[in-house]
Amino acid sequence: MVLGAVGLGGPGGGLTVLVMAPKQPDGDVRTLSGKKPKRNPRNGPRHIISGSGAGAPVAAQDANADAVLAATESPARHPPPPRLPDDYHHHRSVVRILRARSGDGPVNPPVAPDEGLIGIGFLLKYQRSFDHVDLMVRHYSVVLVLRGSGRYRAEDGREWPLSPGWCFQRLTTHRHSNWIDPDSRWSEVFLAFGPSLTRQLTDLGVIQPDPPVFYTGFDPTLIARFMAARDQLADAPEHELTRCLATSIDLLGELRALQSAPADPLGALMARASRELASDLGQRMDLDALAGRLGLGYERFRKLFRERVGTPPGEYRIRRRLERARELLGLREQSISDIAGELGYQNPFAFSIQFKRYTGVSPSAYQRLR
Repeated sequence: MVLGAVGLGGPGGGLTVLVMAPKQPDGDVRTLSGKKPKRNPRNGPRHIISGSGAGAPVAAQDANADAVLAATESPARHPPPPRLPDDYHHHRSVVRILRARSGDGPVNPPVAPDEGLIGIGFLLKYQRSFDHVDLMVRHYSVVLVLRGSGRYRAEDGREWPLSPGWCFQRLTTHRHSNWIDPDSRWSEVFLAFGPSLTRQLTDLGVIQPDPPVFYTGFDPTLIARFMAARDQLADAPEHELTRCLATSIDLLGELRALQSAPADPLGALMARASRELASDLGQRMDLDALAGRLGLGYERFRKLFRERVGTPPGEYRIRRRLERARELLGLREQSISDIAGELGYQNPFAFSIQFKRYTGVSPSAYQRLR
């Protein structure tokens, strides 16, 4: 089914590409000070995460767990991602500019040189924590996570955890931030379009700004198609770039079609857990209580969270706290002692020990480097 057409150029000539509708698819963290978590004789062991670290988990089940677990055992549950092709990392990024022709005449450049930009590429981002913060882009792109973990925050404050099989959009109309866990060996594949193409694809409904993050799964055949499309774009002569555009639009449409797969109750639970773990970073958090609010016992919650997000819940909260610490240190508006207090550490010494353990440098050294 034809959805519409994407065109470049003005009256009397131009380039048009038909847009077809895609086919629908038939470790555990203990208290870093070395202390063991206290036991509550009435309610059993508790798992508290504060500025010092996370308590060790002890099994406990909630009466509401059966219904939730039955949902997570359904076919909508996502399997672990398969092994990536051996040579995927050799496929680097390619950007080409599609220019409109007027009849058989010379190429007419768009208003701006990058209006007809097409980009496809694979990126490796190791030892990086801040990818983009409060970013407004000129070129739209959609990113599929191949390996690693992180999180995405939309302009309206909504947050999603990122892990293999998740897609996120860099929108031209809204700011966003995304962070990467620096030791997760992050890799991604992306599609990018210039401003003119972005506007037309949005009007046709091929680009859908909301939700900015969605789950597609991890399909090796789709990765192979990205690799082939990247090579096609790299090698195509100027007059065949229209085919490359059609291939890119088809890939974007397929990502969106995969998003329409059955709802993922586990993903929704873990996204909610991630948002709670990243909030009120200066307060102690009872992980047992969080698991209970999700209808899970702690052991089951910890296992599911680690499978989906890549780190245990206590570790995840520590990383979010240290991300905030790096932001505050970079602003140079507060002393290290004040930052430690704001983030819930008992004293600056405990904060400095944990900060250096995770970043490799002390807070004062980090502030000097910034």
